[in-house]
Amino acid sequence: MAEDYERVIVKSEQNTLSRLVWRKLKRFDPDYFDRVADINSSLAQHGPYLPVGAVVLFPKLEAQIEPVHKVETLWD
Repeated sequence: MAEDYERVIVKSEQNTLSRLVWRKLKRFDPDYFDRVADINSSLAQHGPYLPVGAVVLFPKLEAQIEPVHKVETLWD
């Protein structure tokens, strides 16, 4: 099964891959960063800062399942 990707175009200077991951997730996830870096391995040739106009592919996030909490009442 082919994985779906979201395309993001770098629109400002001084952007790094880790900063783009932070903006997408609102947190830093090392596993997700590694997946993005593997998919976009050709970006390493540009050094730490991504050039304006570079296309970065982000794998789609799996739906996060919230744990089900059992509600306990004090009175019946």
